[in-house]
Amino acid sequence: MRRLNRWTRVVATALAALILVPGMVGCGAPSAVVPSADSAESHSIARVTPPTAASLPTSATRATEAVRTLLAHRAAALAAGDAAQWAEGVADPASPAGKVQLAAFDALRGLGVREVAFSALRERETPEPAVTGVSAESAHWSGTVQLAYRIPGVDRDDRVVSRTLLAVAQGDQWRIVSWLGPTDTPEVFDLPEVQVRRAGHVLVVVSSAAAPVALVSDAAERAWQRVATVADGIPDVVVVVPPTASVTAAMIGRSSPAGLEVVGATTVGERSAGRQAGADRVVLGPDAAGRLTAEGRVVVLAHEFAHVAMRSTTRAELPMWLAEGLAEHLAYRASGLDTRVVAAAAIARAQTSEWPTRLPVAGDFDTAGREFGTAYQVSWLAVRELAQRRGDSAMWEVIRELGGSVDSPAPADPTAALSAWLRRQGTSESDLVSVVRFVLRSWGSEHPGTGLTAAASR
Repeated sequence: MRRLNRWTRVVATALAALILVPGMVGCGAPSAVVPSADSAESHSIARVTPPTAASLPTSATRATEAVRTLLAHRAAALAAGDAAQWAEGVADPASPAGKVQLAAFDALRGLGVREVAFSALRERETPEPAVTGVSAESAHWSGTVQLAYRIPGVDRDDRVVSRTLLAVAQGDQWRIVSWLGPTDTPEVFDLPEVQVRRAGHVLVVVSSAAAPVALVSDAAERAWQRVATVADGIPDVVVVVPPTASVTAAMIGRSSPAGLEVVGATTVGERSAGRQAGADRVVLGPDAAGRLTAEGRVVVLAHEFAHVAMRSTTRAELPMWLAEGLAEHLAYRASGLDTRVVAAAAIARAQTSEWPTRLPVAGDFDTAGREFGTAYQVSWLAVRELAQRRGDSAMWEVIRELGGSVDSPAPADPTAALSAWLRRQGTSESDLVSVVRFVLRSWGSEHPGTGLTAAASR
């Protein structure tokens, strides 16, 4: 059983320090830089045509086998680099769903992907609703399929996604009407007009000139280096900038783009129980990519890259305040940003109440909750205190201890294990809360009003 895990880096945690003025989105995007492996690949796969419908009865079993064969031909077309063969399997190349399929071939090849695998083909148990352009009398098939792929040089495991599929018999051939349903999560190769840039340790994919690809690539590489200075075993990373807020919401599993204005970037991916994540994607919203300052882009991406590093080297999820706090710590540690600006919301709140009284829990990081924003700040200050006492290396030791590693499983109760580790360090959760509260009150009394305007202009 695979489990989806998502972590979000919010712009709101240091809005004044990270946000520039609107208006940069889509300006001056350069031409695509596409990795090429054609010179080294073999084209020995024979060209094949889609299965014929004339020789196949329209029973469910035969139709399913026809679709299975059709998908195998699609995989062969990708491997051979045969765009014409891929297009032959598309029912209506001029339709929106057809254009998505045609663009996927170019995007997959541009990403260096030469192999896709299809499995778990299942027909719908209920009839497919009427589809524009498909006659009710036509033999057709609808259902789901699992698609697996990996981007060479970046993914260390297959990325497996579920697709809603509709195929139809046209004359004597079966073709695919659509392979991405309205509730399916889009993948990077589903995006229109992708520009691909590989520089250093980060593969950046920008759709429809949503942001200058060179700008994102530069920030991403700086963010990777910032995390790699401390993190133990950060892998290469894929950063995706979707074309719109609506597509961004779909890629990160939200039903609506509402609230995305405070979300800078999100890490999405799956991992099997007891295994390290091997194919995460960092999705950077196009609005954030344009509004953030140069340092803001680095901070937001560094936070997500820290999550990628943690997930790629551990076997289980970590207590949330520790994971989010460490990601914030790595993102800000070399940023040069004023800490009082970063923690402004928490400073203001600590001046008016006996707060915080505890370290944040998972529900506090919900964007709809009262603790949202300050939960990140409190977690960051708690980890910052630990790192100052024990050093950054000690933080990665506890990450491996609580999340498991290649050589050891994760503890059954990570929260209890964290409490035990803190005791061995001569501290506790309540001690950290007291320190954080003291720091917040001290900063507030030293700088009435938190100095937002002056610090934000630095």
